Amino acid sequence: MRRILVPGAFMLLLGGCVKGGKYESYPLNWVELRVRHRMYKNFEETHKVKLNEFFEISDTDYRGRVIRFIPDFAIDDSGRVFSKGLDPKNPAVLVEVWKKRKKIEETWAFREGLLPHFRASSMLSFEIVDFSIPQSKEKPKEQKPKEDVR
Repeated sequence: MRRILVPGAFMLLLGGCVKGGKYESYPLNWVELRVRHRMYKNFEETHKVKLNEFFEISDTDYRGRVIRFIPDFAIDDSGRVFSKGLDPKNPAVLVEVWKKRKKIEETWAFREGLLPHFRASSMLSFEIVDFSIPQSKEKPKEQKPKEDVR
């Protein structure tokens, strides 16, 4: 597993994504994401969504869903993603990508202006344009994303 340290304590895990059962997620009112395509350089659209809310990606069979918010993204030596604190110094969201009724991948989206994050097998990238969090500093809640029911 290889990690890159970028100025501003931004850490990016290369060669994989977080998988598994329950996720630790912090409160999030909404996030505005920019979606881009690796092959179609002129393709760009934005979506303002809430946690666990699906959004359609253009006129395709693809949909996205934000399933996790980390206010100060970091990765420990074992590869576990965690937040270094409650202040949004390095915000990240975990985005699921679905094709029709099947989840095909999970990928992280970081604040715009940082390195765009593409998985090796992915054609789509996501960036955080803006977001809103509750004013109170709440502890993270364990939650398991619901499976698609459509």
